[in-house]
Formats: sequence, structure tokens, C-alpha cells
Amino acid sequence: MALTLNCVPPLSYPKADVNWVVKETNGQLTAINYDRRMSMDIEGRLRITNVIPADHRDGKAYTCMARNNFMRENAIGPENVIEVTGTSELRLPAYELWTSPSNQFFLAGSDMKIKCIFGGNPAPKVYWSKVDGTLPDRFSIKSFGQELWITNVQLSDQGNYECEGLNLESTQRTTKSIYISVESAPIWVKEPKDAEVGTGESATFICIATGIPAPAYSWYIDGIPLQDVRDPRIVGNQHFQKSNNNNITFVNLTLDYHMNIQCNASNKHGYVFSDVYLNVLAEAPTIIEPPPPMLKVAEGKTVNITCKTSGKPDPLITWYRGSSLITGDRYTIQDSGSLTIENVVLADAGIYLCQASNMYKSNVTSTACELQVKRRTRIENFPMDLEVIAGNEGKFTCSGSTDTDEVGNLVVSWEKDGKKISTEDQRMLLNVTENSLTISGTIIHDSGVYTCIVSNGLDEARAAAILTVRGNNNAKSNLL
Repeated sequence: MALTLNCVPPLSYPKADVNWVVKETNGQLTAINYDRRMSMDIEGRLRITNVIPADHRDGKAYTCMARNNFMRENAIGPENVIEVTGTSELRLPAYELWTSPSNQFFLAGSDMKIKCIFGGNPAPKVYWSKVDGTLPDRFSIKSFGQELWITNVQLSDQGNYECEGLNLESTQRTTKSIYISVESAPIWVKEPKDAEVGTGESATFICIATGIPAPAYSWYIDGIPLQDVRDPRIVGNQHFQKSNNNNITFVNLTLDYHMNIQCNASNKHGYVFSDVYLNVLAEAPTIIEPPPPMLKVAEGKTVNITCKTSGKPDPLITWYRGSSLITGDRYTIQDSGSLTIENVVLADAGIYLCQASNMYKSNVTSTACELQVKRRTRIENFPMDLEVIAGNEGKFTCSGSTDTDEVGNLVVSWEKDGKKISTEDQRMLLNVTENSLTISGTIIHDSGVYTCIVSNGLDEARAAAILTVRGNNNAKSNLL
């Protein structure tokens, strides 16, 4: 039959660790070696699935010991002597002796420990599963199979877990289902950010967090709860709007709207807090990074012409080529004020200017940028596929053309299978005069895709050819 010895540890902070010991005749305490038959439940009680004569231990007492490791102090519980009657062991199928509660919750990020102890003789084995899924890779089995641990609990770990006790006395399953709920302290989904805006503009502060249970939100203005604020900039003022608990908005702002704004999202497990600043400015536009004096780009490429500005309200940026306002699908004015031109054509060449305007000053004009558009680089003489016998020479030729102003920058280089060919390989000869690549003393390993790259520093053109090296029956083996 089974036996339970109770333990009521004293109050302790931090919580004491509990273990069971046997008191020897000389007063020394010896720790019990737990196994499937004799173990301790999570609440500190000693559980014996089936008592045997050896549990009498010659009348030595069992006692629980509580230890506060921080204070380095121990406390000993009442002594228990197990008196065993009878001589034969009754064989019993597995049955539930003690389990963790049927419903529990754990915080996301914490470690989960649940336990099932089954009575019976012989001592039952315990098996674990997740009813509505699979055990995560963070699980481990402890206490001789009786305890399931899951580290760093996630929301996906929520669900029914089942322990099963089984011994040789019966094929009937003895199971216990434990439902695990996972809750979490709030974490940010969208945290409020500092806002620096111009007069007449708007500013919205968004405060969204997730957590289980769902967080409650509290707003503060300069540290005062929103419901207690008496500031005329807030109370009864059309400049202030609160459409829901997750955001507040200020519209048509004036210079006196500078303040700290706080948002707190909390549930029973904790909170997140954000403290941000609203600043309203009145500044005329300034061009802080003008376009460069000159840019060169090859046709078909994308070019970005810099024009970074400051000012509040944010300046409106316009771009001109000569005296013509720039519009069209290929032209994009970035948030930074810079101009991006995609798929550049020769007709895009010219003088570019940016202008910045707001309510305090109009048409602040940058210095000029000359955009030079060069004709694209082309392959004129394409390399041809080659097939050679190992040991013989393989030669590729390739040439190209580019804009007349960039001819002096034209360079031909080569790659094999996507990797640049090194001039240190003495079998690879690059002839700059005739733009050729010669591979001498070819071996099977030289087979591959050879790519000619014609570049002028602005753009490039590529053409590929295949070299196939066939074996030579008369060649020596080192050609391979």
C-alpha cells in the first residue's frame, strides 16, 4: 500500500528548499535517495507508492528539512517512524496518488514544473504528452519520469497536458489531465515616441501593448493623470483629441504646446511605461546638405541627388531641372528631400535645383547640381564557347564600348564560375591589349563558365561563355 508523510515548512524568505532525510542513531541526517517508488511532491510531502519492509529502516525516523540557502539556516520537521506490518507485498495496478492541480497558469518566460505520482506495485512508470499538440523542444523529464519541466514558457505552450501511469499489473491506462494557462506581463507593440513638429501641424501618440490579461491604459500629462488634468490646453480644447485608450492627438498646434506625455499599460503581472516629449517649433527652411556640384551616371541606372533640409513646419521640397518643375513616375522626392531618378535616360542630363518652403519662408534655393548622363557600356565582341583537349590552350576574347568621355576608364576583367580570376595563377594570362584570357595547359578542373566584365566605373556589361575540357587518353594522370 501507499504512504504519505506530511511536511509543513516554516515561513521563510526567500522560500526554503525542502528535502527529506533519515535521522541516524547518532543524530546525523542522511538524505533520502528518491526513485520512482519513493519521491517528494511539489508541496514537500514524501510519497511512497508501495511500502516495503526495508522502509522501517530499523526504526530510524523520517523527517523533512527546510533550508534557507540565503540565510544558511535549517529547520527540521517532526520525526516519523514507518512501522511495516505483514510480510507479503500486495501487487496493485497504477492509480493516482498525487498530482499537480488540474488547472494552473504560468507567466510567459518563466519555467513550468508539473508532477504526477502514481501509486501501485511495482512502482509505475510515468509518461507525458500534450493532448492538443506536441511537447516543445524546451521540455525535459525529471524525477524518474514523474515531473515535466518546460523552460522559458511561451504562449503556444498553453493547453492540456496528460500524465499516464503504467505498471505490469494492468494494461489499463491511468491518466491525469492538467490544463496549463499561460499569461504574460505587458510588452510593447507600439510605444509612444517623442514628437517635434511645427506650428499648425498635428502630433499623435500611440500606446499599444499586449499581455494576458489584456492591459489597461493610463495617460498622464506632465505627470498628472489625464482625468485629473486642469490644463486649458487639454480640457475643453479642440486642439486635444482622445479617440480611444490607445492614442491621443494634438491638432493645429501652437508654440505653447510643449509638454511631457506618459502612457502606462498594466495588468496584474506588471506594466510598461513610456515618457515622451512634445515640442512645437517655428523655423524657416534651411538647406543643411545641398546637392553636389556634379554627378555622373550611366543611362538605365538610378541616381539620388541629395537635398537635406531643416525647418518647422517640415518644408515642402520641390525640384527643378533648369527652370522646369520636375514631375513624372521616374522621379521621387524622398522624405529627406533628396530626388531619386530611376532608369535614367540621356535627356535627364542638366542642371538641378531644390527649393524648400514653409509658412515662414518660401523658395529657399539650393546650389546647382550638374547631372551628366553617360551612354551605357556594351559588349561588342562576345566570348564564344570553347571545347579543348586537356593539356591544350583555351582562349577567350571580349571587348566592349562605352561613352566617349569614359573610354579612358574602360576595363575588361574576367570571372570563373562567379569568382574573380586571380592574375597570380600563371596558367591564366590576361592580355590587356587584345582583351583576351588565355588558359594554358588546361586540366579538367578548368571547365566552367567564364564571364567577361566590361566596366567604366559607372556601369558594366557582362557576357559568359562555357569552357569544356575533355580528357586526353594519352595525357598523364596529373592533368586531372
